[in-house]
Amino acid sequence: MPWKNGKGTTTQIHIFPSEAKLEKNDFLYRFSSAPIQEDGEFSSFPNKMRLLIPIKGAGFQLNSQIYDKFEIAHFSGNEKTFCKLLKDSVLDFGVIYDAEKIKVSPKIVHLKSSISFTLESDAEYFVTVLSGTLFHQEHPLSELETLHFKNENFCALKVEKSVVIFFLKMEFL
Repeated sequence: MPWKNGKGTTTQIHIFPSEAKLEKNDFLYRFSSAPIQEDGEFSSFPNKMRLLIPIKGAGFQLNSQIYDKFEIAHFSGNEKTFCKLLKDSVLDFGVIYDAEKIKVSPKIVHLKSSISFTLESDAEYFVTVLSGTLFHQEHPLSELETLHFKNENFCALKVEKSVVIFFLKMEFL
């Protein structure tokens, strides 16, 4: 789908609620990925917060802050944001959310071996593969595939080689 500013395209991975529309800005959260091919100003998302991670390429500079590959940029959708590529194009992964209704705890995790952990049943969790292949219940997940855990107490993830994941704990306020 086209960016709000018309300067590129994005792949929407998930939007909640499912009937929400990006152009109406009536969503609680949205996951997406997009190639950034040139320097330019980002689209505005009033009253939303943004997480943006370069997952391919050298990274980018947002306003005065530099973000390397797999670093999380966390910024307001209200603020004017200019992106300058550090080298060539970048593929990003992003989350836009309503911070008045949702508290997020994001992490980038580099896994070299399998892992299992306890989940809080009153929170929701998302695991997105940024690089490599991850296995959940013997099902392979590749780049940009996302697991969603809700009302669950436990998670086990299998890794055969190194994997980089985006791990997001989300609590509704």
